[in-house]
Amino acid sequence: MPDPTYIAAIEFVAGSYTSVVSDCLSFNVVRALADPLHELTMGRALVVLDNGTAKYSPNNAASPYYGLLKMGTAIRLQATHSSSTYNLFQGTVEAYRIDPVLGGRRVTLECYDLMRHLKDRSVDTPMLVDYNVSSVFTEVFTRAGLTSAQYAIDRVDDTVPFFWVQDRKAVEVMNELLNVGHYYSYVDGGGALRVRSRYFQIEKSVVASYINDFMGLTYALNTDTVLNQARISGQLRRQATAVQTIAWLREIVTIAASSGIGFFLDYVDPDQPAIGAPANNVVTPVSSTDYYTNTTSDNTGADRTAQTSVTVTKFGESAICSLYNGSADAIYVTRFQLRGNSVQLQPAIAVQSDVASSQTIYGRKTFTLDSPYLGNILYARDYADYMAQKFADPVDQIALTLKNQYPDVLAREVGDLIFITESETAVNTSLSISEIDHTVSLSRGLEHVLRLKVYLPQGASAGNVLILDDPVKGKLDSGRRLGF
Repeated sequence: MPDPTYIAAIEFVAGSYTSVVSDCLSFNVVRALADPLHELTMGRALVVLDNGTAKYSPNNAASPYYGLLKMGTAIRLQATHSSSTYNLFQGTVEAYRIDPVLGGRRVTLECYDLMRHLKDRSVDTPMLVDYNVSSVFTEVFTRAGLTSAQYAIDRVDDTVPFFWVQDRKAVEVMNELLNVGHYYSYVDGGGALRVRSRYFQIEKSVVASYINDFMGLTYALNTDTVLNQARISGQLRRQATAVQTIAWLREIVTIAASSGIGFFLDYVDPDQPAIGAPANNVVTPVSSTDYYTNTTSDNTGADRTAQTSVTVTKFGESAICSLYNGSADAIYVTRFQLRGNSVQLQPAIAVQSDVASSQTIYGRKTFTLDSPYLGNILYARDYADYMAQKFADPVDQIALTLKNQYPDVLAREVGDLIFITESETAVNTSLSISEIDHTVSLSRGLEHVLRLKVYLPQGASAGNVLILDDPVKGKLDSGRRLGF
């Protein structure tokens, strides 16, 4: 079987990739799966290039790439084998680290995948009420500047009762959504961000089997993986059905002739005016209904409402209001209000699930989730039961290493289901890949080492499946907690 051909290319010029593989000495790629217990992390690639001629030194005016060695340029690492192309990494170059020592002149490119973009980008969203979760993810990605070609989202039929963020890091928002829905996410080898449903593991088929054929395998079992108490809570909100007054001026203000003023108004819950509340469907103020102006403060003078113009910039919890007096008189703003549907606080929900037998052996180890995006208390109860029972006992921690086994070292992807048999540890089961680590050396012959972290996926044992209100797999009956 012939060796694969590797591709290392940088987009020095937009729309055109330049191969640098002839100078590539080695590269390392690490990508991982995010789930409720593991936050999103940036996929990373370290690419080592021969820099004996200072070709990759940004300050070298004689370099053919002078002026092109910039941060944020796209890079991709691929391999072709038996007429198939395998994507190993796609991201951007974020640092050039140069070693100028004679005999070891090289440059290391520090590269990160799309998650770096989400880590640095803040997002604002409109008020989303009773919104489909897949659409919420789409809204966040769009606001973060991603195109539809940069992500793929599994169909998720869950609904978020209330969602709104302002000036929040996109990756923080994603982590919250992943946690509350028990979803999964990763950036694949082609650079696309993928959001997977809570069921994606049990829908997968085994793609490869390995039987006592490893460069290395490690197995550990310890109490670090135990969780035997789960606390799920949230302060929910619901949108009021009727349009109400949600903000108003509490004092009379004046506007000089042919002048304007501006001010902020915070929304309140009209049923509990002392409590602030976001609002949706804020109505543009209507003349003589929402605002009055007059030449006297007691409205006994000349009405100047018709000569007053109003603009409102609406946010989720407040609005910027601007009023302009187009008359030749100084006027008083005797009334000003905003109307809309307040998104009001509901009674908090909180559930707790304990596995007493596990706590007796290992002590109390708690998983906590507090989120305003929970749908209802039944879901929270199911979630708590699932987490406490799934991790009540230590979880197998397994990592395996393959070397130059083609195409396996090229074809594996985060989330793949593989079957492993290893006699010494008595491992004989299907496991899901949670982390991929490629180390490729091209300087003295080809060596491709693939390290995989794997874990027992959801659904691998009886009763170990979280299925809640799925349109295909069915819905839980009243009082029934764990899926089938």
